[in-house]
Order: sequence, then C-alpha cells, then structure tokens
Amino acid sequence: MNKIKKERLITFDLLKFFAIFLVLWGHCIQYFLSSQYYEEPIYRYIYAFHMPLFMMIAGYFSSSSLRNSFPELIKKKSIQLLLPCITWGILLWGMSTAAKIINNESSSASSTDIILSFYYTLKFNLWFLKSLFICFVLFFPLKFCTNVYYILVYLMISLVLSQYILEYSVYLMYPSFVCGYLLYEYRELIYANIYRLLIPTGILFLVMILFWDESFWTGNDHLLFRRVFRLILGNSGAVALILSFNLLFKNGSNSRFINKCSELGQFTLGIYIIQSILLEFIMARFIKMDRLDFITFNFVVAPLISIFMFYVCIQIIHLIRRSKHLKFVLLGERL
Repeated sequence: MNKIKKERLITFDLLKFFAIFLVLWGHCIQYFLSSQYYEEPIYRYIYAFHMPLFMMIAGYFSSSSLRNSFPELIKKKSIQLLLPCITWGILLWGMSTAAKIINNESSSASSTDIILSFYYTLKFNLWFLKSLFICFVLFFPLKFCTNVYYILVYLMISLVLSQYILEYSVYLMYPSFVCGYLLYEYRELIYANIYRLLIPTGILFLVMILFWDESFWTGNDHLLFRRVFRLILGNSGAVALILSFNLLFKNGSNSRFINKCSELGQFTLGIYIIQSILLEFIMARFIKMDRLDFITFNFVVAPLISIFMFYVCIQIIHLIRRSKHLKFVLLGERL
C-alpha cells in the first residue's frame, strides 16, 4: 500500500510539474507577443486543458478537506489560498503605482482612481487561487451526505450552482474539481479499466481540439454550446493526461531526472504566485518578441524562458522559506 501511495504521489507531482511548466510557457506567449493571445495556436492548445488539470488534481486530493469543520476549512484555505492573494496583491499594486509615478502617469489620477486601482488589483490577481477557494466551499456540504445517492445528488446540485458563478471562472473550474474527486473515489475501478477510459477520452480530446479556435474568445453566439464544449474539452484532456501519467509511472521511476521533476512539482503554488510578479508584471513590460518567427519563439525561446523562470521561482521560494513569517504571508504556509 505504501508503494502504491508513493507511486501515485510521484504521478501527481509530475503532473503538477508538467502543468506549471505549461503555465509559464503559455504566459510567455500571452505577455511577450503583441498579438491577442487567443490568436496564438500554441497558447490555445495549452489553455484548453492546463487549468482544468490543476483543478482536477486539487479535486483528487479534496477528500481530506471533509475531515475539517467548516470554520476550520475556511481558516485553513484562507491562509493557504487567500492570504497570498492579499499580500502579493498589495505588493503588485504598490509596484504598479510606483511605476506610474516614475513614468509621470499618476499626476492626473484622483483618489478614486487610486482606490479603484487597489480594489481591482486585489480582485483579479491570482484568480486561480480564489477560484479554488470557492470550489472548496461549494464542495464542503458533501461532508454531510451519508450515502452514495445523497453524494451524487449534492454533486449534481453543486454543479448546477457553479454554472451561475462567473467570477474566477468557477463555472469552468468546479466541474473539473468534482471530476478529480470522482477519479479518487472510484480510482480502483478506473485503474483496473484504464485503457477503456484513456482511449476514448484521448480521442475525444484530440478530435475536439481541432475545432478549438479564436472564435471561442471572440464570438457572442451559441454561448451555451461554447461553454459545454470548453467543459468537455478541458476535462477530457485533463483525464487523459492523468490516466497517461499513471500508466507511464505506475511502477515508479529510477530516473534521477524524473524524481527531480516530481520533487519540483511540489512547488507549483509558489511558482504560480511568484511568476505573476516576475513574468506577468515586470518582464511583460520590457520584453516583446514579435520579430521572432513562429517556430523559434514558440518552441525554442518561450520554453527556455519558462525553464529559466522555473529556476528563478524555485530559488525565491527557498529564500522566502528561510523566514517562517515570510513563508506564512507570501506563500500561505502555516507557521
């Protein structure tokens, strides 16, 4: 049992490593080109499944949250997810305000503009962490369901409710969270029939992604179809990846490289937070790579920058963790 548990932890840490690398790669495309990011095919392919994959992994390990009382859950997740949003939001707002002062852009700004700037920075930065917090809250009443029937009924009710929560893309993220929970609850049955699930979900994803174009960002018609399409696309891709990684690493790995990647996969939350400042805010202001051709930028430069950013973020995380107070306020890690 311990061996199985270790192998599955390695599998999911590798998945998190892969997913956070895709986040960095996608953000390089989004912020270092002047074109609209949804016009870039590589960005669209990454965006199709990488955040649903993160949320599905969170849902897979969500059962432990049901052991807490509701106040304990709120306290724990507020520290882990919301506190870094507040701390880094204040830092980001301060840096943005300072940049405007240096560039003489704030001379005409009123106090209302400054307050609104502060409000919107806190509201929209690190959106995924806020979405994850809402998913945990929406998921928690499952604790009081006493049998499979009530569990399935509540999951259906919460899925319907989630479709009315447009903030932080909860309507897209919560179904992935629930899917991850179901993958965990029925894991033995799923792993016993892994090929029967992997082949159809993989084919479904590959077929659907052929129709995944910029119209999903720009079109205003057939909104229900677009939402359902995105849900099926993202979740089929995430499930196919989880099953594929389980097959590839079900016997563990003796590779030092694979084990190192698995180890680095445990830093995903910190990397996601720190790259929002370094890549999205600072580097995006100074770097534009429109002159590079498609292949060079997307498959050479952007991945190399992503590797560099990965390394820098890891080093910053290690520095932050030297102080128990800094790791508490900046990374949401308990004292």
